[in-house]
Amino acid sequence: MPADHSVAKEITAFLKHDLNTKFICKLFSELIFISLNDPIESYSMGITAKAPAVCFIFCTLTALSEPMAGKTILRAHISLPDICSKIKHSEMRNQTATQPFIKLQSGCSILLPFKDTEMPIPMRKQKTFLKYLIIASISSYAFFSPTQEVLARDAPQPNHTLTTQEAVNRAYNNYKSTTDGSNASYIPYLEKANKRLYGIVIVTIDGKIFKAGDSDYSFPVESISKVFTLAHVLKIQGAKNLQNKIGVNATGLPFNSALAIELNNDKLTGSPPPGNPLVNAGAIATASLVEGKSLEEKWNTVIKTASAFAGRPLSLNKDVYDSEMSDNQHNLAIAILLKSYNYLYADSIETIDLYTRECSYDITAKDLAVMGATLANGGNNPLTHQNVIDEETSMRVLAVMATAGLYNTSGEWLYNVGLPAKSGVGGGIVAVVPGKMAIAVYSSPLDPAGNSVRGQLAIQSIAHDLGINIFKKNR
Repeated sequence: MPADHSVAKEITAFLKHDLNTKFICKLFSELIFISLNDPIESYSMGITAKAPAVCFIFCTLTALSEPMAGKTILRAHISLPDICSKIKHSEMRNQTATQPFIKLQSGCSILLPFKDTEMPIPMRKQKTFLKYLIIASISSYAFFSPTQEVLARDAPQPNHTLTTQEAVNRAYNNYKSTTDGSNASYIPYLEKANKRLYGIVIVTIDGKIFKAGDSDYSFPVESISKVFTLAHVLKIQGAKNLQNKIGVNATGLPFNSALAIELNNDKLTGSPPPGNPLVNAGAIATASLVEGKSLEEKWNTVIKTASAFAGRPLSLNKDVYDSEMSDNQHNLAIAILLKSYNYLYADSIETIDLYTRECSYDITAKDLAVMGATLANGGNNPLTHQNVIDEETSMRVLAVMATAGLYNTSGEWLYNVGLPAKSGVGGGIVAVVPGKMAIAVYSSPLDPAGNSVRGQLAIQSIAHDLGINIFKKNR
């Protein structure tokens, strides 16, 4: 029998003999072709095992092709699980790339008793070999009684075996090499940010801190500051006044949209012209409500509030402020437009100066996590124990974060992650788990909506691994 048939037979025999029928297995995923002409070829299949506890097992065949006298040496690392035995998730350490192993979606790995096989197969027969491998895998499906389809992407299961620090480490390591996204190019200072910097911090409501990477690197807060100025203004103005003067509905448009003001003013959305406090128009209107007889007095109120949330004195980054003030015509136009509709409550130029300062103070990922944890703790800073705001104000701030914190992708974020969050074009993002913790990430490259790419991936990974979601029954 040809070598490729032997391997297919071996796989089929393993599946038939070793898999227990009380597990319901469903073959899913698709074959990923890189190219049969490439020196390295990877093919991936996925199998889900439905058991009392669902685990997702990924089997990978890696072919290393080396032309050799018209032949190809095909080394198959066939990783198949013995799921009949009681699998205990244990981290693999110091394993070489050539050892066969099974890697769970949780990030845990298990050594397998499979041996590597080397066989000379002509290049033209590689497709035939692959076809038999797929047929053998599908044929194993006949040995079971599938009653339900479960796809990993549709039904991910939390990895409750990970500690909080392990979840942070895993998210950091998984996305450290991610290069997607680009720095905010419309603000000169931000465009020059180091794209390699990446830090994650979790702060719990009892003051525990878990971190990885560049957690103490200072970066401009940018739009995340809107959350904390909102908290102060909401506390002073009251919920009803803020709703009437600013609005709380998501705009469905980019964060710096002037069109949203016009649409709101035409009563098409049911919101006042500013929209909500977390887009530029609403944040500028919110800044105009900060009390004080002078710009400096108002700024002192803003920075003292932010510092109380962070638990340490924060300060203005003059370089960021100058960079933004030099090219701030669009925000000034928004302020003037709001003023024309009687929805700006102070001088336009002074308000834009205050708003620009508000976006230009420096924070670290740790600061941001503490600030978020203060909201998670009902307004009480978990490190200093200062009551910065009351619990009702904190609840309303979190509600606005849930509906508008990630601009026009806020709905997708809430649907997929289930946590109130706020991002900034400086690369920061914070997600809040009410009553538990806050997760903060810094990474400057952004997606088209203005949200940190690695930040979103890291928070989603941690939320999944720890099983946290505000809509979950037992979160």
